[in-house]
Amino acid sequence: MTAPALVLTDVLRRRALLSGLPNPGTVPYVVRLEARIGGPPPAPVTVKLFYVPDRLIVEREAFGAYAVALAGAAWPSLEEIAVTVLDDVSDELVPRWIRVVAAAEDPAAGGIAAHVAMVEDHQPNWSGERLLARLDLL
Repeated sequence: MTAPALVLTDVLRRRALLSGLPNPGTVPYVVRLEARIGGPPPAPVTVKLFYVPDRLIVEREAFGAYAVALAGAAWPSLEEIAVTVLDDVSDELVPRWIRVVAAAEDPAAGGIAAHVAMVEDHQPNWSGERLLARLDLL
């Protein structure tokens, strides 16, 4: 019975690193943060976080500390890293829209040319197609 409590404690500690600041704007805009995560397999991994803030933005240094915490964990898959980042950021910041892209940096591993996982979510009834259409500029 202690294992689930320990896991929950780890999640809460990791999420607590994602401290937020008040959103300085009223017009919707996209934020992009990127971190390289070394550590247990499937590392090294690049994690790209894109989000449209609602009330809070993540502090840049906080995202760096969060990435270090991610690197200290064992991840069974690249997909689990992407889903975890989405869940953590969504829980702490409640963005209007969020996309997480996790990519393995060693494409030669195991004969795989590329391994990328992308997950995305948004608040109910939020629509920002015109804004999100410009993501390729980031």
